[in-house]
Amino acid sequence: MRKYIWLALLFLINQTIIPQSWVELNSPFNSVVRVLHISNSNTLFAGGDNGFFSTNDEGATWDTILTAKTMSIYTQNDSTWFLCTYNGIYLTLDYGENWLPFGQTIPTLQINDMTINKNDNSLFASTDLGLYKSSDNGLTWNLLLNNYGYRVVSIGDTIIYLAKNGNFQKITRSTDNGSNWTDNNLGDFSGMIYQTTEGILFLEWHFFDTSRLYKSLNGGGSWGMIYQNQPSISWGPVISNTNNSLVMQRKTKHN
Repeated sequence: MRKYIWLALLFLINQTIIPQSWVELNSPFNSVVRVLHISNSNTLFAGGDNGFFSTNDEGATWDTILTAKTMSIYTQNDSTWFLCTYNGIYLTLDYGENWLPFGQTIPTLQINDMTINKNDNSLFASTDLGLYKSSDNGLTWNLLLNNYGYRVVSIGDTIIYLAKNGNFQKITRSTDNGSNWTDNNLGDFSGMIYQTTEGILFLEWHFFDTSRLYKSLNGGGSWGMIYQNQPSISWGPVISNTNNSLVMQRKTKHN
């Protein structure tokens, strides 16, 4: 009988406080949790296959915001957030109190991720049809890359796109706000990219029974391996992204 053990792995870049105990929350989920976000008013937002929910009482009760499969959230500032779902993008301007559809001219509803280049406010959306860019606040969108997208992050004019590459994935990078693209050579892999508030990138990398974590300090220009494990480990979503630290879930499997 296999046991699944969930551990919390903390990568410290600056000193931070590690909680000494954990309490399991009452949850509306029976599937993976992909989105966790806490507002300034300490409202917790969580999203996954079942939808997007909020709680004001530390998880005792939950309010349903959306029933669409939720993939990611992008926070432009304290009050303005973009939610990526299988029913398009939703926008809140008031700390999650109200949500409206956004960017509806994208020719697909499956939005996996998005980011904003804060130098010129151009938007990038990672979708099942590829990577789209909008230069007019979501009114119109242009297709930049036509391979399935999982994740897109921005650091200034540098855009990093995690995309499908045959049966695996690849990282494609632009340093001129999406005009030109080059591929990172990290071999065949599947995984996910995580970004700290200071722009440090971590790459979750899997290839059959091998798992690795890579770190980049220069916007994905180069990657250094900081962890390798065999057999393969499954990493979960970012749990916290504060003080330039990254907290992730690690699932190890034992027979």
